[in-house]
Amino acid sequence: MLRRLLRVLLIWLPLSAVIIAAAMGWGWLLVKGPWHFDQPHLADLPPGPTAALVSGFRTAVVAIGAGLVALIGLVFTARTLYLNREGHVTDRYSKAVGQLGSPVIEVRMGGIFALERIMHDSPKDQRSFSFRTSCVDSAGQT
Repeated sequence: MLRRLLRVLLIWLPLSAVIIAAAMGWGWLLVKGPWHFDQPHLADLPPGPTAALVSGFRTAVVAIGAGLVALIGLVFTARTLYLNREGHVTDRYSKAVGQLGSPVIEVRMGGIFALERIMHDSPKDQRSFSFRTSCVDSAGQT
């Protein structure tokens, strides 16, 4: 339990610090950024064009921030999709192997066809399926 808590703290504490620092940096860019980066141009302009330049800079900063948030959302969505697919394959595999132990021949054949379909759908698991299925088959013959 203590190891799990320590691992969670070691992951979330630095991540939280990075998120807070990024948010503060983004806020600084919105407020002070135009004067920091465009100081030579802003000093010579009258108030009207100065406001337009500041507004354009802030619009660009907000657009970049929105793009980064969308990119992070896309990464998490892709990760969730991958994990859901892996869980789905595991569930299908468990059900198919369970069907192999049925006394009804049609159910066993359905399990074999389901395993074949899983092997086609998940090429990275083919060796594992072949090995495990042969182990199940040999255990059933003894």
